[in-house]
Amino acid sequence: MELAEPLPWHAEAWTRLQAQIRRQALPHALLISGLPGLGKRRLAEQLAAALLCEAGRNELQACGRCRACRLLVQGAHPDLFVVTPEEEGRQVRVDQVRGLIDQLSLKSQYGGYRVGLIDPADRMNAAAANALLKTLEEPPPGVVLLLVAARPSLLPATIRSRCQQLTLSPPPAEQARAWLQAQATPGAEQLLGLAAGAPLRAVELHAAKVQDRWRALLATLQGLQAGRLGVVAAAAEWREAGRETVPLLIAICADLARWLAGGEGRYGEGERLRELAAALDLAGLHDYLELLLELRRHLEHPLNEQLLLERAFAGWQAVAGGRRPSGRQQ
Repeated sequence: MELAEPLPWHAEAWTRLQAQIRRQALPHALLISGLPGLGKRRLAEQLAAALLCEAGRNELQACGRCRACRLLVQGAHPDLFVVTPEEEGRQVRVDQVRGLIDQLSLKSQYGGYRVGLIDPADRMNAAAANALLKTLEEPPPGVVLLLVAARPSLLPATIRSRCQQLTLSPPPAEQARAWLQAQATPGAEQLLGLAAGAPLRAVELHAAKVQDRWRALLATLQGLQAGRLGVVAAAAEWREAGRETVPLLIAICADLARWLAGGEGRYGEGERLRELAAALDLAGLHDYLELLLELRRHLEHPLNEQLLLERAFAGWQAVAGGRRPSGRQQ
C-alpha cells in the first residue's frame, strides 16, 4: 500500500471522515462509490492507514513513520485484510469473503482496529455477498469494513442498506485540469471528457494512447460510411480493444452532435468530424447514441464482444446511410 497524499477532490470527504474518527462515530461499514478514476481505492487505503497508524489515532492521519505505517507500505500489516478478485475481470468468490470474516473475528494484533477492504465489492458473486451480510448485521467490535464499488447498484440492497455510503463525484473541470497539468502528463487534460471528468482515468487513457485509437476509430467510421469496410471486418479490427470501443464511439457521437449544433469537437480531428457529420442528422444521431448506451449497459455482463461490436458498427452504417439503427423503434 502506498501512503499517498490526499487527492484534492477528496478534501471534503476526508474532512468528514476525520470528524467521524474524532467523534468515535465512524460507521462499521463504509461503501465508497463513484466513477472509475476518482481514486476510491486510494481514499479507502488512506482511511485504513489512518485507523491503523500508531500516531494516527491522535493525528487522524497516517504518519508514514511508525511501525504500523511501515508494515502497511510493505503490505504486511496483520490487522488489514484486503480482498480482490484473484484474476482480472473475475468475481470475488464466497471462500475469499469467508476467509476475510474469519480473519476479522480474531483479536487485533496491535490492540486497535481491524480493517477489511473489498475492492471491487460490486464484483462479489451472490454467495459472497450473502456470506458478508451477517458480519454487516453484527460486526465484531473494533472492525471497520470498507467496500469500494464503481457500480454500487450491482450490490444487493441488503448490503447497501447496512453500509454508510460515500459517493465521490468528479472534481470541477478547472481543478481536474490543474491537477493533471501538475502530474507531468501533458495532453491528459484533453481526455477528461472521455474519462467522464475522472482525472486518474484520464491519466490511464493518456498512457494507453487512447487519442491514437480515437483517430483510428474515426478512420474506421469513415470506411464504413464510404462502403470501403464491412461491419464484420470492422468488428474484427476492434475486437482487441473490446470494451473500450463503445465508450469511444459514444464520445465521438458527442463530438458529432456538437458539430451538427454548430459547435466544434472537443478532441480535435475537425476535418474528419466535419466529413462524418455531413451525412448525419440530429435525430438519426440520437437514435444511434441510444443504441450505444444500450450496448454499454451490456458491458457489465458476460458477452460476445464480436457480436456486440458488429451491432455497434452496423448501427453506425445504418445511420450514416440515412436509416435508423437496427433495434430502434420505427
